[in-house]
Amino acid sequence: MLSEDRHFHSLFAADTGFGKTVAAERYAFECCKYWKHRVVVLDFGAGWRRMVNAPLDRDRADIYQLAPGSLRPFRWNFLQIGRRITPDQQWLATSELIANAGRMGPRQLGYIRRALRQLYVEHGVMPGKVGEEADMDTIHKWQQVQADEVDVVRADRARRGVTGLPDLLVGDALIGLRPEDRQAIAVHRSREVTVTMLHDRLNTFLAEAGRDQAARTSLEGVLLRLEPFTQGELARMYSSSERNIAVCFCQSKNAPLDHRKMHHWE
Repeated sequence: MLSEDRHFHSLFAADTGFGKTVAAERYAFECCKYWKHRVVVLDFGAGWRRMVNAPLDRDRADIYQLAPGSLRPFRWNFLQIGRRITPDQQWLATSELIANAGRMGPRQLGYIRRALRQLYVEHGVMPGKVGEEADMDTIHKWQQVQADEVDVVRADRARRGVTGLPDLLVGDALIGLRPEDRQAIAVHRSREVTVTMLHDRLNTFLAEAGRDQAARTSLEGVLLRLEPFTQGELARMYSSSERNIAVCFCQSKNAPLDHRKMHHWE
């Protein structure tokens, strides 16, 4: 009944119990089986559980369940930098997303930005200022290529099909690298920054607030919203792990494929 040539967006809308999930499940199954399209399912509940064992090529079909305790939980460290967006752009975007999702005010957004920037500087994801975010030894360390980052850049170049460039050496200055190589290093370093660390840093701000009741009220509101991500299954889903899914932030669907800008759609 459907034309593959005209296939684009589809919407299933009906009353509860009408069969939307069953129809969409069959639709996704047959798109993969007969049209060989790639199917990625993000399941907010348990309605697509049968797809986990569907007789489909796993190179063409994936299902990730977003509910804690799922059979195939979606594991994503949302503080890891994406491959196609600069660290400073994602720092701002992530801070605003957290604040907007939690219906927080400008002051709370400011605390999130400050805490996240400190973590990114301490882990070498973003450059910092002495005394404001890190000490001189930390800043000097992250201005250079580390031992494990040579292989990271090699793998990223191979993924992009780039050849003929001089190899990196441990101790090379980051400022002298190509933007794509610096981005690969930033992505790698940011894997260690997690929402639990963000929660802990905001807790430090709360301890420093003393008797400033306005600051304490703002920080307690942020901590209350982030706390579920630091406990139990949610903490495992959104922590740093080799099993995490790499999710790219994007800014514009129509931006040109230009690695120099590092912020286009993926």
